[in-house]
Amino acid sequence: MQHDDDRVSKRRGDKGPSARVRVLELHDVSKSYGEGETAVRALENVDLTVEAGRPVAVIGPSGLGKSTLS
Repeated sequence: MQHDDDRVSKRRGDKGPSARVRVLELHDVSKSYGEGETAVRALENVDLTVEAGRPVAVIGPSGLGKSTLS
């Protein structure tokens, strides 16, 4: 089964997933504010890969770490 991303890549002349340029790659990123029982985990074990030319939107409810990530 072929995914939409694969079809778009082929129309653009890409060589497939291995030819895509990663402009941002995060693995297991965490960020906490404070210490102990009052610590607030803004990010916990986040993985993210952004490829060149791909639009990115970070959405979600207030207080879930969107600003911390960006």
